[in-house]
Amino acid sequence: FVFVSNWIKHVAEADTRCRVTGYDIIPNPIDTARFPYVIKHPEHRTKVLLIRPFNSRKYANDIAIDAIKRFSRYPEFGQFQFSIHGRGKLFAPLTKRLARFENVSVHEGFLTHAEIRVLHEAHGILLCPTRQDSQGVSMCEAMSSGLVPVASNSTAIPEFVEDGRTGFLTRDSEEIVAVLRRLYSDAGLFLRMSKAAAEDIRLRTGADHVVAREMDSLRRAVTDFPGELVP
Repeated sequence: FVFVSNWIKHVAEADTRCRVTGYDIIPNPIDTARFPYVIKHPEHRTKVLLIRPFNSRKYANDIAIDAIKRFSRYPEFGQFQFSIHGRGKLFAPLTKRLARFENVSVHEGFLTHAEIRVLHEAHGILLCPTRQDSQGVSMCEAMSSGLVPVASNSTAIPEFVEDGRTGFLTRDSEEIVAVLRRLYSDAGLFLRMSKAAAEDIRLRTGADHVVAREMDSLRRAVTDFPGELVP
């Protein structure tokens, strides 16, 4: 068996009421050529990006929207630019709460990989709280590009984000605001975390590393169970 995270392995065991003993944890690969690391500059710490489906509460877009509203009470808010991209039944009801903010741009619709890459280059922070993720592939892609993820201490996310080094693991909108204010006040921290996020996620999920682990898993399967494989 191959699982993309330890968390989803435990979920599978609970759902099937059995214990898996022979398995590998191998994440979904990230195309680092398509999402290359682009060195960030201090001004990128005020450019916040959110790219999400808006068809389920599991993506916690309501928490992200609430964080932006909370942040508007602080003087640093006016120095930030927020760019929200997505689509789904919850898009209009949630984003209309931000209509009065001139520094929040809202774009309804899906994006191509090329368009996402351009957005990655223009931003420095990815706002991506979640209630449930088995990996968070779009988050990993953004980290590959050098964005600092502001994510949730939830489900599989801690397996891909080291809190305070490659990103932030938050519990609610209030903690998200605290993170944004901290990054604004410490440009050096932002730059260090941007580089660390890209380096770390490439080692964890870069296609070359993932394919090598998959090939190793297949070789071991052939060695251990030669009579059970169809050539």
